[in-house]
Amino acid sequence: RAVQGQGFAVAALEAGLGGSLAMDGDGLRLHLAPPAPWSVSGLTMGSLRLAPLHLANLALHLELDRSGLRAVCTLTPPGGRGTLRAECTQAGEDTRKGQCTVRSEGLQMDADRNPLALLVEPKLPLALHQGTLTFSLQGRWQPGAPLALDLELDGKVARGTAFAAPFSGLVVQQRLHLLPALRSITAGLVQLDKLEGPIPVDQLTMHTRFTAPAGGQAPVVAIERADAALFNGKIRLANCVYDRGNPDTACLVRLDDLDLQPIVALQKVDGLTVTGRVSGQLPLRFSPQGVRIHQGRVENIGSGLIRYHPAGNTLEGSPLTVYARNALEELHYQRLTAHIDYLPDGTLTVALHLQGQNPKLEGGRAVHLNLNTEQNLLSLLKSLQYSHSLSSELNRTIRQHR
Repeated sequence: RAVQGQGFAVAALEAGLGGSLAMDGDGLRLHLAPPAPWSVSGLTMGSLRLAPLHLANLALHLELDRSGLRAVCTLTPPGGRGTLRAECTQAGEDTRKGQCTVRSEGLQMDADRNPLALLVEPKLPLALHQGTLTFSLQGRWQPGAPLALDLELDGKVARGTAFAAPFSGLVVQQRLHLLPALRSITAGLVQLDKLEGPIPVDQLTMHTRFTAPAGGQAPVVAIERADAALFNGKIRLANCVYDRGNPDTACLVRLDDLDLQPIVALQKVDGLTVTGRVSGQLPLRFSPQGVRIHQGRVENIGSGLIRYHPAGNTLEGSPLTVYARNALEELHYQRLTAHIDYLPDGTLTVALHLQGQNPKLEGGRAVHLNLNTEQNLLSLLKSLQYSHSLSSELNRTIRQHR
C-alpha cells in the first residue's frame, strides 16, 4: 500500500514474513528473518526519487512495551556491498514522537554495484566504479513539527566517470539537513585528484554550502572557495552563488599563470604554435538560458612566441591580412591581451591585441595586431570529447588483445 507524509512517500512495499512473535503482559517481541528480499517501489524524499529497491538479508528485532518502541534492523543495501543498520525508538508516552538512524557499515562500490544508479531524479552524470561510502541518516518526528532528516556523508572513490570523463581520487564530505528543507549543517568538501578528458583537470578542491531560500524553492548552492590545476596553471573561484530563483547571479573565475601551448593546441589550427603564459579573470553570469561571460580579460606574463606556418593553400580565404600573416610567421610578443565574451548557445568571441616584433619583417620593427575570432565552444568540446573517447576505447581494445 501507498504511504505518504510530509516530504516522504512510498508507492508500494512487498514483504515476505518469516520469524517469531512473543507476547505477554509486558508487551511484545518480534524477530523477522524473511527468506526473500523485500521490495520497495516509488520511494521519494523531498526532491529525490529512487528506483525500486530490493532489500536482501534482512533481519529485524522489535520490542514494544510501556516504555516505548525499540527496533533494530540490518540488511544488505541495494546497489552496494556491505551492511545497513537502522535503529529506531519511539517514546511510550507519546506514540507520535521518535527517531530513526540508518548507518552504513563497510559499504563498497564497483562498476556493477553503483548506488547512484538507484537515483531516478535528479539524474546525475556520475558513475562510481570503485570506492567506499560511509553515511549516517537520522530522522526525527514529533507532533506539530515537520519530519526532520539529516545526512552525514563521507565518500572515497578511487575510480569513476563524470560527464563521460574518467576521474580518480574523489573525496566527498557533506553534512546536510535534507528535510524539511535542504541546507548544509557545515561546509561540504569535494576533492579530486584527476579528471581525464580533452581538458584534464588536476588537484581540484571545492568547499560548498547549500542554503534553503524562502518560499520552498530549489536550494541555493554556494561555492565558498575552489581551485584546481588547469593548463599547467591554476584556476580559482570564491564566493560563487547559484540561485535558480534569482536569474541574475554572477561569480568571478580567476586564471593564474596558464600555459598557452596546450590551450592553443585544443583548437587544432594547422601550423599554429604559441608559447607563453597568461593570467586574468572571467566574470560568469547565470541566467535561465545558461552561463555567459561578459568582458572577460586575460593578459600575458612575460614574453612569448607565435609561429604560424599553415600547409598548402590554408591561407586562401583567411580573414588575416597579408601583413598579419607575415607578422605571425614568427612573432616575438611582449604584450598579449584578450577580451573574452561567451553566450549560452556556445558562441565564444575573443578580441586579441598583440604587440611585438618579427625579426624577419621590416628589420624587426614594432608590430601591433588586433585580431577577432569567433567559434562555437560547445561544438568544439563535443568534438574533443568524441575524439578522446574514441582514442580511449581504441587503447582499451589494444590492451585487451595483447
